[in-house]
Amino acid sequence: SSLSFTLASIYLAFLISTATVYLGLQAVPVFFLITGWAESYLQRGQTHSVAPLQNDQPSSTRLAFRRVMS
Repeated sequence: SSLSFTLASIYLAFLISTATVYLGLQAVPVFFLITGWAESYLQRGQTHSVAPLQNDQPSSTRLAFRRVMS
């Protein structure tokens, strides 16, 4: 897809600019930001399922929390 090609091009441009120009410590956060984008793109198609919790305790001893959407 075009997004994966774009991410690969960004890595290539980052590699070339790092090899030719001193960027100091500014390049490290940018590298991790781009890597996070690529990882989220790779995990986009995967489904994550969580196994249901086993409630061994009676309901009177469990703490009841209310879900709040903000």
